[in-house]
Amino acid sequence: MPYPAKTNAQTILAAAIEHLEQYGQAALSMREVASRLGLSPRALYRYYTDRAALEAAIAEEGYGRLRAALVDAVGVQVGKDALRAGATAYLAFAQAHPAWYALLMSVHEQTPGLVQAEHALWIFVVELVEKTVGQERAASAAVALWAFLHGFIQLESAAILGEQKPRSGFQVGLEVFLSGLTSSL
Repeated sequence: MPYPAKTNAQTILAAAIEHLEQYGQAALSMREVASRLGLSPRALYRYYTDRAALEAAIAEEGYGRLRAALVDAVGVQVGKDALRAGATAYLAFAQAHPAWYALLMSVHEQTPGLVQAEHALWIFVVELVEKTVGQERAASAAVALWAFLHGFIQLESAAILGEQKPRSGFQVGLEVFLSGLTSSL
């Protein structure tokens, strides 16, 4: 077993994310992560006090990566093009990381880093929407967009959208949402 001093919070976090993505949130445990690293579970407690603290760190990292994916996708686009690119990137993140996305949507221990990461993502989305609908309606429109995206992701992850219900429904729904958003100004 490696000497615990040769590990760090980032190494543990990376192993926990890998385990989460491979086996899901229900299988995530300090013991499993420690085993993956060849450490005793006690070595992890020096960095994360319990599973809730580890999940909060995973969520913090996830919100940061999701925000980075949205920023990259949006680039210099504005208006509906920016919202379309952001929505598509959000969906792509959830599809590429279903267990991580599910963890992001569950309750977490509210650490300062997690609160900051959630807030940074929220502010980015609200400011993105604001450029299309104005400041007064930006937060409400951002919640509506989030609800649409999350609903589609939930339907897809529950395998409700089979062959009879093509994925093009996402594109149709997004276009209807964007058209309605801008026409109700």
